[in-house]
Amino acid sequence: MSEITLLGYGNQGKAWAKNLRDSGWIVKVSGRPESEGGTSQREAASDGFATIDFHALRSDTSPLACLVPDECIPEIYAAILGPGVDRAPRPFLFAHGFSVVYGGMEFHDGDDVILCAPKGVGVMLRRLYTEGSGVMAVLGVEQDASGNAWDTALAVGKGLGCDRVGIIDSSFAEETNADLLSEQAILCGGLPRILDRSVKFLVRKGVHPKLATFECLNEMKLIVDMMVERGVYGMFRDVSNTAKFGGLRAADYLLPDLETDARLEGLWQDIVDGKFAKEFFEEKDNGFPRSQLGMERYRDHIADQNLNLLKKNED
Repeated sequence: MSEITLLGYGNQGKAWAKNLRDSGWIVKVSGRPESEGGTSQREAASDGFATIDFHALRSDTSPLACLVPDECIPEIYAAILGPGVDRAPRPFLFAHGFSVVYGGMEFHDGDDVILCAPKGVGVMLRRLYTEGSGVMAVLGVEQDASGNAWDTALAVGKGLGCDRVGIIDSSFAEETNADLLSEQAILCGGLPRILDRSVKFLVRKGVHPKLATFECLNEMKLIVDMMVERGVYGMFRDVSNTAKFGGLRAADYLLPDLETDARLEGLWQDIVDGKFAKEFFEEKDNGFPRSQLGMERYRDHIADQNLNLLKKNED
């Protein structure tokens, strides 16, 4: 039976702990002391998991999965496990490569440094596991001191249920940079902005807010589901001729290839040159003021105001 220690019991940590336990692993959970605002150990204990004191991680030798937020990992690691700390070598696992690629972390020569990145939020990782499925995962090895790092990555990926769907062999840098670009250009950048502008535009033109919300937000999910299932070409093949022609025509107007490529190149260079990471850690140190200010534009978003009404109508 395999054993693993999880640092953090939040979005990913809870899903990792429960999936691995159900797969036969011995799971221990650690986190910051409650005196420093941590709740991981108390919450994990209430869910039936063994816990380990934060500072006892120095003497623990089981694989350690670092599942606290990206911006917290380098500071926590340096304080209790970093290069100046006297400890035994061990495998380290990360659910995202950001802290290793851009966080300035220095590992002992005897450590294994392993990427096991499920491509889904924790609640989805857990729900699909319980349904007999899973989410795809990206696995990679940055440092293989033991010679068994890839076997450890595969074992954890299997324990999480990711092998039920698919495993991609990658690297920390490739996974990190692709993930950041997709988040910034599409998932948390482009999509929310074009949705916000389109719904507000329709309402200004006199369209009922609930109808504007349904047309732009609810139907977006239908199209995305079609693309995931059938690909972009398959989606176009199956939508109406009106939607097909109108969408292709509008895309050339809204997102001309050369301008879009140039802006993507700008985002990409900020990522790979470390500019984004530098700004991100500065933002974290200042309490995330730019993030909070940017989110304010969506606080009174018309779609948010009408989601509950739409759900009631559906009921």
